[in-house]
Amino acid sequence: MIKAQITKARIVAMNKIQADEAGLGALVTTVDYAKWNEVTSNDKNAVASEYRRLFPFSEGEDRDMYDGKNIRVDADRIITLPSGKEMPVLLWAVNRARTIKDI
Repeated sequence: MIKAQITKARIVAMNKIQADEAGLGALVTTVDYAKWNEVTSNDKNAVASEYRRLFPFSEGEDRDMYDGKNIRVDADRIITLPSGKEMPVLLWAVNRARTIKDI
């Protein structure tokens, strides 16, 4: 019972942090960074390799602000997925890491 309450409180806290930071205009939140930090090094390397291959710089992108290689450095860089959906690199990477077995 206590474990369930702690889990529920964690979820509520994470949702509040994300909502507060999104309300301030943040594209990625500390919760997103925490999720990325939980990914293993091998999986991070695999996702980063895929990132470099799939999302090279396009004409006019700010090369001073973004690295084009590192997920954390490029965390708030907006990429366009093959489906046409746009999202920040870090969110793509966290989602991609969940399906790492496909890489």
